[in-house]
Amino acid sequence: MKSNTKITAIADWWMIFGFSILTALFLAGGFLGIYSMRRALIDIRPLINAVSQARIVQMDFEKQFQLWNTIMLEGDDFQAYRTNLYLFSYRTDRIQDLLFNLKISCSDLDGIPERIEALRDDHGRLTADFSRLTSNLAGTGFADRRKIILHARGRDNALLNSAESLVSEIEVLADARIDGISRYYFLIALVSLILITAVAALTGLYIARKLMRAHHTLDRMVRERTNDLAESNRALEEEIQEHERTEEMLRRAKNDAEEAGRRIALSEEKYRLLVEGTGDLVFSLDAEFRFITVNHALRKIFGFKPEEVVGTGLAELVWDESGGKQVSRDIIAEKLRTMSVSRGPTQFTVALKRRNFMEPRMVHMSLEYLERSEKNEILGKASPITDDSLVAFLVYDKQKYRINNSLTSADDISYRLTRNVVRYLPDSEVTVIRLALREVIINAIEHGNLNITYEEKTEAMARDAYFDFITQRKSDPRYEGRSVELEYAVTAEWLAYKVTDEGDGFDVAAVTGRSQEQANEDGVPHGRGILMTRSVFDEVRFNEKGNQVLLVKHYKKPGAP
Repeated sequence: MKSNTKITAIADWWMIFGFSILTALFLAGGFLGIYSMRRALIDIRPLINAVSQARIVQMDFEKQFQLWNTIMLEGDDFQAYRTNLYLFSYRTDRIQDLLFNLKISCSDLDGIPERIEALRDDHGRLTADFSRLTSNLAGTGFADRRKIILHARGRDNALLNSAESLVSEIEVLADARIDGISRYYFLIALVSLILITAVAALTGLYIARKLMRAHHTLDRMVRERTNDLAESNRALEEEIQEHERTEEMLRRAKNDAEEAGRRIALSEEKYRLLVEGTGDLVFSLDAEFRFITVNHALRKIFGFKPEEVVGTGLAELVWDESGGKQVSRDIIAEKLRTMSVSRGPTQFTVALKRRNFMEPRMVHMSLEYLERSEKNEILGKASPITDDSLVAFLVYDKQKYRINNSLTSADDISYRLTRNVVRYLPDSEVTVIRLALREVIINAIEHGNLNITYEEKTEAMARDAYFDFITQRKSDPRYEGRSVELEYAVTAEWLAYKVTDEGDGFDVAAVTGRSQEQANEDGVPHGRGILMTRSVFDEVRFNEKGNQVLLVKHYKKPGAP
């Protein structure tokens, strides 16, 4: 019996060893395949970016020379001449920068950096010559327009053809390099697969041979023992002893289970102390983002009892701004809706209400779905945002951002651009400045970049489908590439923001002439952005086109202590 057990154990050991080896080989093959794919993507991505940059340069070339032709044909209109001349100069600088970046991206392509540098020089000379011709044309009152057009004829097309030839060559070289990289990593993966398959086959044959030998030995021993009664009696006695050992194992298993139960109870107590002892708000939500549980930090930070918010929606705790608007709540609701679709974690900064109309508390909130929850439960954590200790040393700060047409980005950037203002102003004023700045940024996205009219917004909000309307408009080819540029500066005496969109602008005099009473009489929850901004900032200045606004607030007179 002992010999049988020993042989069976050896067979089991070889089976475990074999499966372990095969599993390790397959995992190694999988990891190697994933690594090859990842390395191929990493090596190919710069080439794809280079081709994309080259196409952007080509399009900017066409746009710049279209602007020059527009100046030649419509230069009689001084306002249009000045605007187009500014755009022409802006395109010149942009193309030079793009060509410089393209040269860096194509540094590994033979001969391409030199051609890019030559094209950059040609472009600089041609645009300088066009600028001189344009200035001469303006100086003569656009009298020699035909002569200048004849003088410049064909030069822009020659440069465009040169740019197109360069882009084509970059695409050809990039395609060739991508094919080479793909073949290289495919060959690595193929060779690795062949080697792993061969090793696995040899290992399987070796283990099978060992198992067959063990099986034959066991059969021989069983046949011998079946004819030996004495051996059978001894086997029965050993079986009785095995039962006794089994009973002992069961007693030990019972003791182990009791010990495991004590450890689980201790772990639960530690978890409870961890959740209730933290200073952060820890909670769980159901699939509709309603509170299921919440720790006692809710009462300490916000003044609410946990049982008061159970069953309440998370968005209902978001602080409502003054003026009857709920922009923050709507934006947070949209973030939650997006999370429920993507099923991925999300993080954001939000102001939550406090009891008895106290000042709201800013928190950094993170949410994620529980992987093993059958009820789609969500685990959340909200950490109060504490003051930055380095703000006390702030003397001057200046930043510049460019954001896409996302209302959630407008909400996030408004927090970022006002967090250092607490160095010079109280929290209550900073909150008002943040709301006004967010309103200006949202107006730049909605009415500037996305060209949404007052009537379209009113109608979409009446149908409670405004965020869907925004999503559709952002995917429109006419507007999807637009962005909002924000410049910000803060000193010990003043605060300034400059917000620029890529829209067509608006009639500044007509819109800024509306009074607060007129806005209230309209009976709609929007349209008060400019009025609100003027009440917060000391200076609100628009450019002539109406697509840029400068906001300035003075909180300390020059020379004052």
